[in-house]
Amino acid sequence: MPTVDVNDSTPLRQAACGPSERTAGADRMFRVTVVSSARAQDLTLESFTVEEFAALLAVVPVGPKDGEAFIPALLRDCAPGACGNIRAGLHPCGGGPHRLDENVTHITALAIDIDHVDGPERVEGDLAKIRERGIGYFWWETYSYKPRDICMRVLLPFAEPLPVERREGWKSDRRRLLYSLGLDIYADPSTCNASRLYYTPRRPTEADVRRSGWSEGAFLDWRAILGARDGQ
Repeated sequence: MPTVDVNDSTPLRQAACGPSERTAGADRMFRVTVVSSARAQDLTLESFTVEEFAALLAVVPVGPKDGEAFIPALLRDCAPGACGNIRAGLHPCGGGPHRLDENVTHITALAIDIDHVDGPERVEGDLAKIRERGIGYFWWETYSYKPRDICMRVLLPFAEPLPVERREGWKSDRRRLLYSLGLDIYADPSTCNASRLYYTPRRPTEADVRRSGWSEGAFLDWRAILGARDGQ
């Protein structure tokens, strides 16, 4: 796996690569919704090149697991006073884009949770299936990673945002995408909600190393697997 092995505590927004470090295809853009922590309401839609997102993943501060994260999705604003957070008594709603499945309008990347795999051999075999199709992906080791207990995330940006036509629609689409890629072993129903949040890398102690990288390839064309959407 191509590796960006940088572990420091530089704030994520200061991560940058110089011209000599540019990643091939870095001019391609995709969008994610960034949030400062799992329970925060400060959702911000941001655009990234391949280069910028790889640089973001390469910054690995020491600290607790909960911290800056992203949702590979576009979210609509809640109707003022009408969102599920009010009904659940969690947060007052002023009409912002809260992290609720019902607010997701589009998915921007296919994210894969790889957890508690005994050794890297199976993971490498699965990632090879993606590379053989010429598809690019980001990968990073998570807070819980251990050399013989692999925990990592893989992110395949879409060539264009995938519309979410109904609340359950993404679960079916995600399962079809994974099966098409030969990665159906990761079609875990507990990880398929449309507003699922993914932490950027963090590490428990200074002695811990968390690697990340970008494997060069094309952005995933979901239309080739799922077909066209109505009106598109």
